[in-house]
Amino acid sequence: SPVTGVQTCALPILYNYMKTIVIHEEYNISSDEIIDIMTNVHYYDYLVNVRDDIVSYEIKSFKKEEDKIFMELTFQLLIKLPFFLTKLLSKLSKFEFTESIVYNLKDKTVDINVNSKSLKLTKCNYSYTYKLTDIGDNKTSKKCVFSYKCRLPIIGKRVEKVMSNNTKKQKKKDYDQLSAYIK
Repeated sequence: SPVTGVQTCALPILYNYMKTIVIHEEYNISSDEIIDIMTNVHYYDYLVNVRDDIVSYEIKSFKKEEDKIFMELTFQLLIKLPFFLTKLLSKLSKFEFTESIVYNLKDKTVDINVNSKSLKLTKCNYSYTYKLTDIGDNKTSKKCVFSYKCRLPIIGKRVEKVMSNNTKKQKKKDYDQLSAYIK
């Protein structure tokens, strides 16, 4: 019998599958105020002071066009690696991550693509998006969707699990820090 399109497409779909996690948050300010904070240099200065894993940051570019903001942000981070990754990444003297961010002011969505030498060395893709929804007077719901893919043979799924677990832990800290900054 002939091969159908569904059978032909099944393998690429499985191969390109990205692990995702979804995190919901609520804040006691409007979605516009959250975007104002997330695009403000003072917030990143604050993060450098309160987070022990951020060494430094730099806003590489910032451009506002009609209903969008394009931003490129680079962080130097201190990262504790699991043992199975230390040899693979031992040649890196620092961990620098660049986030390419697009804020859609009309839809209240934010798309972030993360790049770094460490992600390239571990054959990983990492991106996330979030949607802000005003849910009342000065209250906003934030739905974050994080996506990971590691194409390293044998240990790829372990790397994805580490990325997922670290994201969950860090998002809790991020929530607490943004909430404290809002107050």
